[in-house]
Amino acid sequence: MWWIVVAAFVVGFLVGVIPSSSRSVDSTTQYEATHTLLVTSNDPSGQAVSDTLNLNELQLLSTAGDVPKAVAEKLGESNSALLVSKVTVELDGNTNALTFTARDNTAERAVAIADTYAEELATFVTTRQDDVREQRLSAAEERLTALQTDVDSLSKQAALHPDDRIVQAKLDAATRRYSTVFEEYDGLKGQPRTISLVTLEAAQAVPVSQSGLRAPRSRTTRGLFLGVVGGALGLGAVFLLGALDPRIRRRSQAELLLGARAILTIPSAAPSSERRISVRRDRHDPVADSYRALRSVLHLAHAKRVNPTAAPITLVLSAGAGDGKTTASGNLAAAFTESGSRTVAVNADFRRPTLSALLRADNLSAIAPEALPNMPLVVSETVTGLRVYDERLPGDEASPGELVRKVVRTLPWLAAHYEDVVIDSAPVSVAAEILELLPVADTIVVLVRLGHTRVESAVRTAETLRALGVDNFLLVVIGGAGRGDDAYVYGAPGARSSRPFGFADAAVRRLRERSATKSSGY
Repeated sequence: MWWIVVAAFVVGFLVGVIPSSSRSVDSTTQYEATHTLLVTSNDPSGQAVSDTLNLNELQLLSTAGDVPKAVAEKLGESNSALLVSKVTVELDGNTNALTFTARDNTAERAVAIADTYAEELATFVTTRQDDVREQRLSAAEERLTALQTDVDSLSKQAALHPDDRIVQAKLDAATRRYSTVFEEYDGLKGQPRTISLVTLEAAQAVPVSQSGLRAPRSRTTRGLFLGVVGGALGLGAVFLLGALDPRIRRRSQAELLLGARAILTIPSAAPSSERRISVRRDRHDPVADSYRALRSVLHLAHAKRVNPTAAPITLVLSAGAGDGKTTASGNLAAAFTESGSRTVAVNADFRRPTLSALLRADNLSAIAPEALPNMPLVVSETVTGLRVYDERLPGDEASPGELVRKVVRTLPWLAAHYEDVVIDSAPVSVAAEILELLPVADTIVVLVRLGHTRVESAVRTAETLRALGVDNFLLVVIGGAGRGDDAYVYGAPGARSSRPFGFADAAVRRLRERSATKSSGY
């Protein structure tokens, strides 16, 4: 996916080096206008104090409530919140100066907004103080009237019962409350302390430049800048595609999903749709030698078997269809045969049976001479000495499960007459035949093809194997470049000569020579 990042960088660079227009604007000009009000009071002390309005409320009243609505209506603006966003209100507690700073794209509009806000607030403050004072006077008059009624009623009771101390106490309390309220009422009727807003300086527009991001003047610099931006976007696209990709793309991803470490990587030499035998005596490229490496690993694993007298049975599985399982089975069987081992390749994939065609063992007239009567054991025309066992006879209508059970019943005979048995089974995610094959397999090889095997199939395969009690299997990854500890090349002119698994073949041959009890020929 690296090419996506490179392509995005190149596109960004090419866009950046395109000649720019001769006229470019790196900043925008707005106008700012400030209207200054002076907060004054009629208090003799000279302080800005009001009996009905708190000085700290002026900023809040300027931007919320009736003042913004009145300004919007006067300026013909339907959205008062938009006007509020264009105005900054500040109150200086030391000088009692209240400033309205408006900013707009035109000078006339900025001046109109600042002046209108100042005028509407001054009018609102005067009206609010008068309204609040009238409300307080009305409330005080109502309380005086009610208290006067209580005092008169209690006075009459005291005159009728001069010795009643309770009545006298109630009269004294009502009289005190009346006096308190009367003092408040008298104070409100007197000269109230009020504040007023006087214009100290009307608004005047001043242009203000807002600098933006200055574009590089050099075409090379601009190209590199946009190239880096494009590369970053390309990298983000790669991560997004990786998160959404339903297929396995990396060896480490396959190891994580299947919970096993891959023993080697087999490079891809052909599309997944093309099946062919790469292991031949005259071929020593990375693909063929990777299968030879797999053969050596299996030889080492088979040397530790409990029953060394019977041939080891290798079961080749894959997560899904088209992962290269049949091709790998054929090449692995060819690798065993190449090392001198009497090998039989067994077809157990009766849903898509292609092993016989791959090994050119579908001619029933080429039955192996050692085969029992009616046993479909055919000599391969592709790999010399290799036998292919395929229960899929022409006209046989048996189900895949029935055919696999026939294979299982024949495996003991095959293990007794051959030295290596390789079984090509159906994919784990689409068939239940593996339930019959897992118990008889000595070694299980699970294949994952990079760029083809789906994540969902791999997860389902891992869960199935774990549920069936299979904790140890060999994971082989197909696709991508061979790793230094996996793929190797030898014997080719001009190629490096290294065989990291050659010692395994020699050790296995020595073990076979010491423990051989069977016939050495077919």
